[in-house]
Order: sequence, then structure tokens, then C-alpha cells
Amino acid sequence: RRPPRFRKLQQTRGEPAPLSVMGARRGVGGALFGVLWAMLLLGVPVCLGWPQETQAADPAAPWRALFRRPATPPAVPADHPMTPERVALGARLFADPRLSGRGDRSCATCHRPGLAFTDGRRRAQGLSGASLRRNTPSLWNLAWSKHYFWDGRAPSLEAQVRAPIETAEEMGAEWPAVLAGLEADAALAAGVRAAFGDGASISQDTIVKALASYVGSLVAPPTRFDAWL
Repeated sequence: RRPPRFRKLQQTRGEPAPLSVMGARRGVGGALFGVLWAMLLLGVPVCLGWPQETQAADPAAPWRALFRRPATPPAVPADHPMTPERVALGARLFADPRLSGRGDRSCATCHRPGLAFTDGRRRAQGLSGASLRRNTPSLWNLAWSKHYFWDGRAPSLEAQVRAPIETAEEMGAEWPAVLAGLEADAALAAGVRAAFGDGASISQDTIVKALASYVGSLVAPPTRFDAWL
């Protein structure tokens, strides 16, 4: 058996540590993992202010309350109601490639309904073919959100739907060209009047509001997780 001083020198030089030491390290790692998991299950409800009685009666109750779908529709501005006409107009514009600079990309190009309104890519693909910094987020249940995009930089749905249209690597459009291409569409103009009133016309404002109404109407279908909640 090697003396303690030699065993210490062995470990210092980078040689394999004895099994007893390795086992101890694994034990410490497992203990730390257990502590962190306990903090997640028990500490987070406390930090969020959930009553201890509720946690004791049903440990899952706080999590059900946190993730349960809202019981009521989200509040909408009085000057921008989410009407069926605006939602229908927004759905039409969502799939219209004329909102892009080259006329070959629509909102639905990257937000595909069959892929939960994502594109299925690890990172979104820009107009140049290069990968963008982030992936394409889903559009489900955004009506209840308060901040938009992965970094939360957009304060409203209107700001969120406007940005990709104007961003060079996403849709790369300029509003004067977009509006010039849409103004001759009599059916679209009729849809704008039906959604916003007889005096309304095709404009940045009506396009953005219609798109926001459509995106705000997208609610994820019930899942097994919802049934558990």
C-alpha cells in the first residue's frame, strides 16, 4: 500500500485518482444535484409567494396555478378590437409574399401552421441563406404576453409583427414599395374597409393592426399537459 504522501503526489501529477476518491466526488456531485432539485421544487414556490398551506396540501398546486391557461380573453385596446374581420384580413396578409422586399417570402414562410408556427430549424434562415442568431419562435398564445421576441424588445404585438417586415435579413421590405404593390388590389382594399370602416385604406397602420389581430387569435390546442393542469 502506498503511503499517503505518495498518493497525494500521484493525484497532483494528474494520474488517475483512487476509486474511493472518485466515488466521493460522485457522491458530492449527486448531493449537490439533489439540493438544487429540492430548491427548485420547494424554493421557487416560496420565492413566488405561494402559501405554505397550499404547498403542503398539494405540492403540484402552485405549478398548476402558474401554467394554467387564463380563464378570460386578454384585454385589448379600445381603439383596436380583435374583430373577426380583422382576424380574417390578418390571416390573408400573413400568407401574402408582397409584404417582403423580393416578393418571395411571407410571414407564413417562417411561421408554418403545421409546425406550431415555427420553421422547424435550429436557427432561422435569413434572406441571404445564412442562419440568423436565433430560431423562429412559435406564435401560440401571444395575446397574453407582455413582451415579444426572444429578448423581449417589442412591447406590443403591433411592434412584433412590424419588425420582421422591415428587417433586412427577414423580409427586407420598405413600406412605400409594399403599399404601392397592394393598393391596386381591390379585394384587399374591400377587406380593409370591412375590418376598419368605410373610410379606411391600405396603410402601414391597417396592415400592422390586422396582422396583430390574427397573431393574437392563435391559441394552442389543448394538450395532455392542460388536462393535468
